[in-house]
Amino acid sequence: MAYLQCTFVTGSSCTLSVKASGSVAVPTVFSVDGGLGRLLEVNDSFCPSVFSANTIAGLPVIEAFSNYCVSMGQYGGHKFEVTCTSIRGGKCTTASGTYSFVGGGCCNLASGNCSTVVGGCCNCSTFTMAFVGGGQRNCSTNSSSTIAGGNNNKALGPDSFIGGGYNNYACRDQSTVSGGYSNTASGYRAFVGGGLGVGAGGNCSVAVGGQSNNATGAWSFVGSGCANTASATGAVVVGGRGNIANRDDAVTGGLANTASGYRSVAFGYANTASGAQSAVVGGYVNQASGACSFVGGGQANCATNAYATVGGGSASCATGAYSTAAGGLNARATGNGSFVGGGYDTTSSGYTSVVGGGRFNCATNSYSTVSGGYNNRATGPCSAVVGGCNNSATSPRSFIGGGQGNCTYGQHSQTIGGGSANTVSGYYSFVGGGYDNDITNGVYAGTISGGYGNRLTGGCQGTIGGGRYNCVTTAWSTIAGGCTNTASG
Repeated sequence: MAYLQCTFVTGSSCTLSVKASGSVAVPTVFSVDGGLGRLLEVNDSFCPSVFSANTIAGLPVIEAFSNYCVSMGQYGGHKFEVTCTSIRGGKCTTASGTYSFVGGGCCNLASGNCSTVVGGCCNCSTFTMAFVGGGQRNCSTNSSSTIAGGNNNKALGPDSFIGGGYNNYACRDQSTVSGGYSNTASGYRAFVGGGLGVGAGGNCSVAVGGQSNNATGAWSFVGSGCANTASATGAVVVGGRGNIANRDDAVTGGLANTASGYRSVAFGYANTASGAQSAVVGGYVNQASGACSFVGGGQANCATNAYATVGGGSASCATGAYSTAAGGLNARATGNGSFVGGGYDTTSSGYTSVVGGGRFNCATNSYSTVSGGYNNRATGPCSAVVGGCNNSATSPRSFIGGGQGNCTYGQHSQTIGGGSANTVSGYYSFVGGGYDNDITNGVYAGTISGGYGNRLTGGCQGTIGGGRYNCVTTAWSTIAGGCTNTASG
């Protein structure tokens, strides 16, 4: 039994105490009973419950236990519990780690020391200082890992973080997934901003968003877009679709481009930059495979040698070292240091040779030049054809200004100014123009200014001013003009 004791001291307050008789058989020291049940009870025993405040039906609302646990809430329902090492609220929740906390929700678990689950449903925080803010079926399983919310997210790495979203994974140390759907940050300090099916697998890699993008190289970056991959160290895919940067420090964007050369750049559509420090800025199905090669744009162009450049056009190639094809259709700069300005089906194959433009023109020897025209050929070293049609400068240091069907051959340093069907094969000889004039091999410094069918066949420094069918056969002879004249002695 229990008894009341009241102590009163003069000048002090009165103290009322309830004391048990010491009988173990009757552990209840103090109780208050209502009409339907016990409202308050205090026990003096080692049984689990030492204090309870109940509803009018006698069901505990607040209950203190001998193991230093305090329970508050609906009997058999949602409760808030405080122990010396944990705090637990909600329904069917467990805070089993030292200094762990479950704020509320349903079926939540905080089993790690100093772990926290604020609320939500079916969330778990299973490691030291792990944290889950809320959401559903989220699990933070490593030291200081954090999930703010979302659904079915997993923070598996130490110090990893998931902001929200669905089915996201932060697998490595200090990895981060801000949100999105089915994203994975599996590299050390990797970051995924959001999107769908995005992965950051390289150490310190970043995938900002998009769909099915992957940054798998260390320090690699994918900005956005779809089905892009940055798989090498420092590789970058700015955006677009189906782009691949698979060499160190490569950069790409656009559609279906590949930057596979060291520090290469590829933009546009289906372009490839495979040479070290090569670049394809735009266009379609272009290739820059030489070291430091460049393609500006166009279609089906290629720069295949070191420092080769194609500005644009279609089906044009710069295959010589330091060669340039500025544009055109089916233009070819195949010699080292060669240049093609443009045109159609033009070729510059000699060392530092030049074709300015036109159609079917070619410069095939060292330092040779065809400026333009149609079907012109500069095949001798240092030879040149300025324009015209079907002209051929085949001898060294020869020159044809224009006209049609003119030809230099044989010796060197010949000149044809223009006209048609003129030929020169003598040293330092000159035909100004006209038709079917010829200075033959063996003539030195001969001159035919013009006319028709004139011939210089022998000697040196012979001259025909013009006329028709005139002929000089000996040295230092001159025919000013006329018809069918011969200087032979």
